[in-house]
Amino acid sequence: MLINIDGWFGGGKSVLWSLLDGHSEIFVDPVHDYSFEPFLSLEINNEWLEKKHTSSLRKFLSHSEYYKLEKMMYDKYLPIHFSASHTLNIKYKLDFYSFDNALFDNLAKLNEWSPESIAFNLYSTLDYKWNDTLDSNRKYYASMGKADSYVYYHKIPKVFPNMKSIVVRRTVENIIATRTNRKERATDLNSLGVFRADFTKLVKSGEIEKICDYFKVIENLESQYPDKFLLIEFHDLIKNTEKEMYKVSKFLNVKFEDILVLPTRDGVILEDNDVSFIGEENDKAVDLFSKSELDKIKLHMKLYSLHGMPCNIFSLKSIFLYVFPIIKNKIIKRINK
Repeated sequence: MLINIDGWFGGGKSVLWSLLDGHSEIFVDPVHDYSFEPFLSLEINNEWLEKKHTSSLRKFLSHSEYYKLEKMMYDKYLPIHFSASHTLNIKYKLDFYSFDNALFDNLAKLNEWSPESIAFNLYSTLDYKWNDTLDSNRKYYASMGKADSYVYYHKIPKVFPNMKSIVVRRTVENIIATRTNRKERATDLNSLGVFRADFTKLVKSGEIEKICDYFKVIENLESQYPDKFLLIEFHDLIKNTEKEMYKVSKFLNVKFEDILVLPTRDGVILEDNDVSFIGEENDKAVDLFSKSELDKIKLHMKLYSLHGMPCNIFSLKSIFLYVFPIIKNKIIKRINK
């Protein structure tokens, strides 16, 4: 089965990623590739699924960060963020081409393709190649999702019927603080402004409203599908780790193991120079922002509570960026009909 580890950018989902990593029944994808996401956000032509066309599948995967697995093979390290300014680099041990060949060999042997069978084989093959062994004890394969695709998350129960999503909720102001102060990683492109984002541009683009809307959608999904969506608080996760991970293990129906309270990657405890993933929140808005900046964030949160739109109503550009994809999708659907 699949686990979607989710949360907004800079929202602390890497903490959950690291806590799940050591569990004997769970393999956690080392890279934030969200390879399953295009099956939610893109229109699927069933013909290529039925005929198992690898070229079409590769086009789909190219809309995710699947090929980041290849990029990091050449970089030779996996960057682990502790805070906006503190990164630990550990050895990256995947031969992408061996993995890629094994994946498509496995997919060729399937009687039929579905988004879930493709994703399951992708992450189970990654597990095998990353650890150089096949672990028959695995119950789950976990990967991080792409939070700004949340408008398609209502499709998850249908497209990935055996997927469970665990979403980490961090306060909006601390997310914005991390986004505006996080150093850009050498391995990542910054075309979407995820790193070192300008505070004013972020506010004008409707980022605060989008974060609020994201968590509202997740709350609704948790209410509709309590067996498929679980929302946990970041503050509780780092302060009351054992209690929260008991909740997570119950949701996943796996045995609680002591390793669930230790942030790890491949057995290595993620601590560096007295900085850890748990215990304290490393990037706090109260330390990184002025009072006027904090007040501006609170204002936009208040405005969202009134109008309920994932866009800044004072910004025409923000409204356009929200409305344009809706119009575009409607046009595409009419053309396809």
